Amino acid sequence: QWLTGVGWGSFADVFTFYRAHSADDKIAMHPESDWLWWISETGLIGLVAMIIALCALAQRILPFHSRRHETLRIIPSTALLAFALHTFFDVPAHFLGTIFPAFFLYGIAWDSYRGVATRFPRWAYQVLGCILVGVGALWVMADFLGKPWQSDVARAIHQREVQQAIASQDNKRIILATDAALQDDPFNYGYYIHRAEAEFYSGMSLDKVRADFALASFVEPWAYQVSYAIGLFWLPNSDSLAYAAFSEALRRQSSNTEGFYKDLVLASVGKDSFGPYMVKLALQSAGFRYSYLMYVDDKAFVALAPTLVAVDPRMRAWTVGQRWDILRRWALLSPKAALPYVDVTPEVVPQSWQLLALCYGGSGDFQKAAKLCHDRAVPPNVPNVMELRTIDELERRLQSNPDDSWTASALLEYGLRTKDWALAQEALNPLMSQKQVPAYAAYWQAEIYYKNGKYEDSWKAWKKFAEQAWQGPPGSGGV
Repeated sequence: QWLTGVGWGSFADVFTFYRAHSADDKIAMHPESDWLWWISETGLIGLVAMIIALCALAQRILPFHSRRHETLRIIPSTALLAFALHTFFDVPAHFLGTIFPAFFLYGIAWDSYRGVATRFPRWAYQVLGCILVGVGALWVMADFLGKPWQSDVARAIHQREVQQAIASQDNKRIILATDAALQDDPFNYGYYIHRAEAEFYSGMSLDKVRADFALASFVEPWAYQVSYAIGLFWLPNSDSLAYAAFSEALRRQSSNTEGFYKDLVLASVGKDSFGPYMVKLALQSAGFRYSYLMYVDDKAFVALAPTLVAVDPRMRAWTVGQRWDILRRWALLSPKAALPYVDVTPEVVPQSWQLLALCYGGSGDFQKAAKLCHDRAVPPNVPNVMELRTIDELERRLQSNPDDSWTASALLEYGLRTKDWALAQEALNPLMSQKQVPAYAAYWQAEIYYKNGKYEDSWKAWKKFAEQAWQGPPGSGGV
């Protein structure tokens, strides 16, 4: 509507229709420019009228003369110029606290020596002033008395009445309250949703209910909250309609995508009949597919992982951290099913051998799991403990105090340096019994078991080492 604009006070309501390129799902109350705000609400006609008005006002100030007190006009005129420039990148002209000082400055800058002729009698200006005072008083009294004499107060009253009606759980009252509220606030999508819910529970036609839901989606065409709320309403009543609403919600924008996806998955928990529709939603959106696999229970994950991973075997739509999280969960919950995939796609994530080891170990092939760790794991540093006591003294000290990690580390370092595996094992025993096993202790325990052919015990030690040392790629949940 380039000629007339969208109407005074309608920018925030109409803004949602033009938010397709916005990075956020919040509503802008106004643009950061008086001129953009004015043009959007009044169009070309308003722009031309404003330019004419400003030119007429400027004629009452310009030009400046060389009179004695002309400096008293130049100073406020300079401040007015700064105010005018400010209107291009902020909205000072739309607020009383800033526009009134501008009027005051304009009055000081007025050329009082210039005679001003008027075509209207004095009483006409007095009547106009009384009207303005009366309108202002009406607005002030509306706030004090809580009367719907101006739009902001009327909207607040209707909002309170709708909330009270919802609290009463009286469907007829809700319908009446939302009908009245929509007269003053037709772009409030929440009123349409509340009215549709009340109409449904009042036994009205399904077409009327769906029409109100459609209106809610129309007045807010971009934010996901509308379609998500509609989907939550339909979820216990109609699987197909809930799926349609959730599908629309996935298409819309969200500033908290991960939170929305998690809420959607948790909302469907316990509704077995909606399971196939959730799979269809997961196939529709790669982002939701990741969240769905991460938040469903273990049994559902095991059943769904082969199908949903097969949609994009290279997982190109996911980050490296997301790929790691999915494959790690798969390797832990269903290692035999995950093994073929992890084995043939090692390039999907860095350090994929760690996931392959989890698959081998979880499948019972402890020798392959332990060998893979033996070949690929990086040995951690054993603390370099400076100790002048003899080995016999250290052994006696450790026997008298098995919890002495310092002494155990000293013995372990000596045993590894001299390849005295019996001594190293003696030092490892108290370290491995600690609640938090040091990574270096778990590593060398796994290595000793591996050298002795105890592959299952070796794999158990490797798992403890993995808990400490295998962190996974950035953005993942680790190992």
